[in-house]
Amino acid sequence: MSLSKINNFVKEVKEINPVNVDKWENFKLENVFDCQTAKQLLKTDIGDFPQVNRSAFNNGITKYVKKIDNKVNEENCITIGAEGFFAFYQEDKFMAGNKIYVLRNKKLNKINGLFICSVLNSIVNKYSYTNARILNKIKNEIHKFPINNKGELDWEYMEDYVKSLPIYDQKLDLSKIEELPKKIKKETKINLSSWKKFKLTELFNYKRGKRYKKGDHTSGKIAYISSSAKDNGIDNFVNPPSHLPIYEDCITIANSGSVGTCFYHNYKFVASDHVHVLWLKDMNLKREMALFLITTLEQNKSKFMFNKEISESTMKEVEFFLPTKDNNPNWEYMENYIKELDKKIKMSLEEKQIK
Repeated sequence: MSLSKINNFVKEVKEINPVNVDKWENFKLENVFDCQTAKQLLKTDIGDFPQVNRSAFNNGITKYVKKIDNKVNEENCITIGAEGFFAFYQEDKFMAGNKIYVLRNKKLNKINGLFICSVLNSIVNKYSYTNARILNKIKNEIHKFPINNKGELDWEYMEDYVKSLPIYDQKLDLSKIEELPKKIKKETKINLSSWKKFKLTELFNYKRGKRYKKGDHTSGKIAYISSSAKDNGIDNFVNPPSHLPIYEDCITIANSGSVGTCFYHNYKFVASDHVHVLWLKDMNLKREMALFLITTLEQNKSKFMFNKEISESTMKEVEFFLPTKDNNPNWEYMENYIKELDKKIKMSLEEKQIK
């Protein structure tokens, strides 16, 4: 789905389904939910069982691991990661990494869970990596929710509201979208036998961005990249002063804020001092190569979680696995892999008639 279609959808939802919160009431989360720390599993082998970690993406699922029965968390709950901040509804059983918290209520289901997560996620900006969303803070959060004529949380209203959205009016079949990642994963097997570990400094030149205070920003056409985990890291469009270097066809990695988050930029941009800019030493960076590299680079994110910031010395320690040919990175394989993945996604969407 294109960005323009998503934006139109959001606009349509706002116009068709305005929400009047005047009669909503404040509720303390611990008075609505049983809030607990999830059963955690810090080390395991690769497998096919989802593991929820402290991520703001992919419903919090960062990898698939070998199932260990006594570490499994039951389905039908909401998860929040301490440094991931965001709330996600979990429809299936899962395992969890460190500092994942679980919210449960007998009346919770997949549909009203989407409504509740939207409310809980409205305050993520108040948290940071130095002010994590830990269990005690979650329990004491106060949120406004709709109430019924008894003054109780109106679960029926929340469910009916979500069902009334255009996305539930047969404009988009959610079940088909949910099947898509599973199908692509099943059809796209990776043979890791020829992969090896590289240090970031072996392949990339890198430079930390320069400080450019928001108060000094003037409107323009050059993207300003910050340490945000959203919108490809774009925080603004500016007309930068001449002393700021302008980059293009580079990867950025956040060294604070959303630490370890990587994005590829095939357009002109300037970088804040909260990101490092990476470019290949010996060749130009193509889109497909960049997308492959970002995926492997972000495997370091769990390590970065324990640091307030990625320093120059940390950058020199970053390692990641890549496919090889003659003991060198196999750039052709990486490019072709992403091209093939693009085709599979396109074909699957066309096959399921998702528009």
